Amino acid sequence: MQQTNNSRSWIASVILGALVVVLGFFMIRNPLVAFETLSTLFLVNFLVIGVAQFVSVIIHRNMLSCWGLHLILPGLMIFAGLTILTTPFAKESMFCVFAGAGVLIEGISTLTAASFLKKSGLPGGTAALVLGVLLIVLGLITISDIFFTIRFVNAIASVAVLLSGVGLIAGGLTMRKFNN
Repeated sequence: MQQTNNSRSWIASVILGALVVVLGFFMIRNPLVAFETLSTLFLVNFLVIGVAQFVSVIIHRNMLSCWGLHLILPGLMIFAGLTILTTPFAKESMFCVFAGAGVLIEGISTLTAASFLKKSGLPGGTAALVLGVLLIVLGLITISDIFFTIRFVNAIASVAVLLSGVGLIAGGLTMRKFNN
């Protein structure tokens, strides 16, 4: 029986998974390189979104009232991206600030949920309160300590990459089982 491309696609998934697992281990062994890469991707994302929004406003200016005002945020994103690009250590610092702000916002949101749960008499309010406080402390540490942030972000990203690789391998082996 001749195999088709579909029956051999599991091989691509396993190979890609193995490469992703290797990347995860590389990130664990080289945290500074991994953090530099993540912060560079953050910067590129900032610039791409700014340019895309800027172009979108220009294209749709006939449908927008005061379309010039809609250029302010994309313009600021582009300006910030270019400033971060040309300032030493700025992208790493901004990455820490944004990561910390994200964790802080999540902590505040969790405290709000804890308050709602307590007022409603629903279970989980105490656990949400503790989690919210921990997230706020973690967010403040993330903003203020770049070395902690490098370790913290790299640990989370490394585990996520490793799990993605394992998932690809498992998916490929499952496809192989069903193709045979």
